[in-house]
Amino acid sequence: YSGICISSTDGLISVGGVWDKLLKNYCQGKRTEPAWVIGDANLYLAGQNKIRFYLDNVFSVSKISSPEVLGAIKKGQFYVRFKTDEKDITLAEFSFYDALDGRKVYAGEELVTASNLGIIRIHGEAKGDPGQDKINVELIKDGNIVFQKADLPIGEFDLRPSDTEISQAKSFYRLKISSNSGVWLLSNPI
Repeated sequence: YSGICISSTDGLISVGGVWDKLLKNYCQGKRTEPAWVIGDANLYLAGQNKIRFYLDNVFSVSKISSPEVLGAIKKGQFYVRFKTDEKDITLAEFSFYDALDGRKVYAGEELVTASNLGIIRIHGEAKGDPGQDKINVELIKDGNIVFQKADLPIGEFDLRPSDTEISQAKSFYRLKISSNSGVWLLSNPI
């Protein structure tokens, strides 16, 4: 199988959970392909006011067409988000930059490096109530949170954490961004 279909942030995708174990197995050569996270593209109603929540997949494609979208699914070049009409988190860039030679990769891509310094870029925007909503960004490496930024205000964010502990073993990075309003985003791994 090529992915895990999710409908919430349950144990399958929790830090160190089933998805991280599958990704570790891929890094250790126990799986031939990584497992991507795939949203089930549903509509959910929550609370007394029946707030509409949408779970969808956002693809990194140059144009919307069946071949482009299917290629993005196969390569893991998309992210999953849970949003409402008024509250949302979008991701403009999630990348890993090799500080030694300048090569850059994005979700679904791999990079072999001899460098001991990598810079990760997390750039996006959160929409919601500026007076109430805050976002939390977690960068997960090999099933552990290695960078966390909590209580960021609604609006544009551009974070560039660095990793100075790059080992020769294959690793993965993935991203979880969530809001106290209930919206969230999960990236597929680099």
